[in-house]
Amino acid sequence: MDFDREAQKFLEENHTCVMVTLRANGIAHVVRVNCGLVDGKLWSLSAKNRVRTKHLLAHPHATLGVLARDRRWIGIEATVTMHDGSDVPQRALALQRAQGREPEDIDTFLKEMAAQARVM
Repeated sequence: MDFDREAQKFLEENHTCVMVTLRANGIAHVVRVNCGLVDGKLWSLSAKNRVRTKHLLAHPHATLGVLARDRRWIGIEATVTMHDGSDVPQRALALQRAQGREPEDIDTFLKEMAAQARVM
């Protein structure tokens, strides 16, 4: 999905997101997640055992509401691409940096992400 400059600026500055996925029975499942704009794409981190991950693997579509503290928000309907593999810790680091949250110890952070079976 391509974002215009105004949307890019908003997504670079705001990282709180509401994600809606669909259960197998078609009923919505809503969860709060952190997100960040990395290389023009909106990324979020999850774990393999999370409900939203299972929903997205079965039906790779989500509706997102990215929220600002001043009550502005942007809605996004997206087709989701999941990343699961040895590059996920590095992707998680890129996401942390996009959110302005540099880990204190990068090596420890990368090891934790690998051990936690994370997916992007």
